[in-house]
Amino acid sequence: MQRLGHRGTPRTHQENTLAGFQNAFEVGLDGIELDTQPTRDDQMVLFHDEHLPDGRLIAALTVQEIQQDYPFVPLLSDLLDWVRDKPQFLLNIELKNDSNVSDGREKLLVDLLKKQGIHDQIVISSFNPISLGRIYALDSSWRLGFLYDGNTGLEWLAKVGLHLPLYSLHPHHSKLSEELVLDAHKKNKKIFTWTVNDRALVEQFRAWGVDGVISDVPEVF
Repeated sequence: MQRLGHRGTPRTHQENTLAGFQNAFEVGLDGIELDTQPTRDDQMVLFHDEHLPDGRLIAALTVQEIQQDYPFVPLLSDLLDWVRDKPQFLLNIELKNDSNVSDGREKLLVDLLKKQGIHDQIVISSFNPISLGRIYALDSSWRLGFLYDGNTGLEWLAKVGLHLPLYSLHPHHSKLSEELVLDAHKKNKKIFTWTVNDRALVEQFRAWGVDGVISDVPEVF
């Protein structure tokens, strides 16, 4: 079972920052989950929400404008440079996208990853199956994971599972069952679940054969 830090180690470090990622590596985690989205000047930054704490939309700002007030916000390229000498460290890159209208973020992500030459240690996940479909159309070699939690996600899963070759399913832990894990493995798909901060649950999921657990708290592992 792979142990992933949720946006790094957010209980001790600012989430989605190189300091948090470095801490996750130093405490012995197998990888990290992180969030990325585009800026106005076609860069990919690491940040969870569409808006900065002051309310400004990230997609409407340049990197310089973002980092002027929030210098801790890194570029995805910074992370890829950092992980280059850590070939066993898994990156679960969640592409943020609440719209079904294409703004080119999928191509930006794929082009950046290709340029960096990092492939085997990356899983690209998203709650948006249309984004996953666009990535697959651009380059079918990437490992794709479908994130879901509620009933809408389950409905999308039924549709996506038939048409998109997924590497992994990423259910919220409340949607996880041993039956789901067994069924996924029969279909040659892995299971990564989030956000698990209870040690008893971690041990239960380990016994079920869950492939990866994402947590805020490294100590639960």
